[in-house]
Amino acid sequence: MKGLVLLGFSMLLFVTVGFTKSVSISGKINNHTYSISSGGIQINTSAKLSYYNILGTFVEEEGLVTNSGTYSFSFFLKEPTLAQLTYGPDVLDVFIEPGQRVVINFDAVAIDDTKEFSGDGKNANNYFYQAEIFYIAELAHLGLSAKDLMSRKLSYFESYVEAYPVSTKFKNWARSEIKYGYANEALLTAGSDDEKTKIYVQYNVSNDKAVTSRQFLSYVDNYISRLYFLYGNNEPRWPKYFDLTITNLTGKSRELYLTKVMAKLLNSQNDQSTKFYITYDEIVKNPYYSSLIRRQYSKAAIYYSADVPKNATLDNLQSKSTTISQLLEPYRGKLVYIDFWASWCKPCIDEMNKSRNLKWKHGGQVEVIYISLDNGEKAWRAAIANNKLSGKHFLINKYIRSEASQLFNMFTVPHYVIIDKQGAIVDANAKKPSDPQLGEDIKFFMSY
Repeated sequence: MKGLVLLGFSMLLFVTVGFTKSVSISGKINNHTYSISSGGIQINTSAKLSYYNILGTFVEEEGLVTNSGTYSFSFFLKEPTLAQLTYGPDVLDVFIEPGQRVVINFDAVAIDDTKEFSGDGKNANNYFYQAEIFYIAELAHLGLSAKDLMSRKLSYFESYVEAYPVSTKFKNWARSEIKYGYANEALLTAGSDDEKTKIYVQYNVSNDKAVTSRQFLSYVDNYISRLYFLYGNNEPRWPKYFDLTITNLTGKSRELYLTKVMAKLLNSQNDQSTKFYITYDEIVKNPYYSSLIRRQYSKAAIYYSADVPKNATLDNLQSKSTTISQLLEPYRGKLVYIDFWASWCKPCIDEMNKSRNLKWKHGGQVEVIYISLDNGEKAWRAAIANNKLSGKHFLINKYIRSEASQLFNMFTVPHYVIIDKQGAIVDANAKKPSDPQLGEDIKFFMSY
């Protein structure tokens, strides 16, 4: 028999950051006092670091500059990216990877000429400026074709990384930026569909090593847009993009681009967004991509024509200080089966169709309650209405979420818990409704 844990006390919730890693960028700005702008003399009290995430969302971090000229940023990052460090009117390109500690020193008067990289990513970031010198000195005057220019750039890059070691992630990113940058330019000048087809054959649209490159993402954009132009048949853009992505891309490329399309579908408030999300959740396994869409799905203002089932009761506790003990108090004297779920979780909804009959299978002595981990009420209500989910539903507050995480060791959904007639936890990790053994467990816990 499972050990008993009595309810009625609060627990602290320990939050961990799973798939993100902290990045820090710091340094010293010499002659940090004043800078000249179009408005006259001004004091620069901060530096800014900006980049775009995989959804194309602009992200900006700000670091204060001390009187002595030191500055620092610290933030979480999942994917390698090219960012821009801004100080006054000047901008520096900076390549950063999760977990790196990058140091950049420069002079406020002549940033581009005085920048010095050290710490992690030193060789990668020095490459940009060495390559720029090479391009200007060696290539600009030769009048090379775009393809020959790409070949020269790749050749220079390979010789540089042979002399100055860089990470595999930077190699994949830089090679992709060069190759797909050329491919995008070639598509613009291609005179026929046959020429474009040859480019798409030569430069793969499903390239797992290229997914952090914005040139690659632009290339995939071009490819899916072309397919939509050829086969869209006047269908709505983003639903058709969704289908084309599934059919024509594979691997990480498909997961990345499908994430972008899913975000567009949610932004467009398409009335079939839940259907698309369920398919998305089955295909995309990257936890970072999924987390971005899950957060957006929960917050999306999606309206459905379906009504909440008449035999469903909904109680939003997000603005109340209710604890889990208070939530369960009305059910004391009955065995309680708790179903933790969320609107974006397809396995949760599949199981809910099997749990709704538990009460009647056991003579009305079992109460089944559904507790949602959604962040927003609209997605919660929409899922209940759209999937015709009857029963007693609660949208929980931070107090219940905290208690549940600790009391039931519940950090993901679906998750199931059994509480006995006296209000004690008898199974903090109960079997799912479709498990034939669940009925026997319930009978056992009802017997004492």
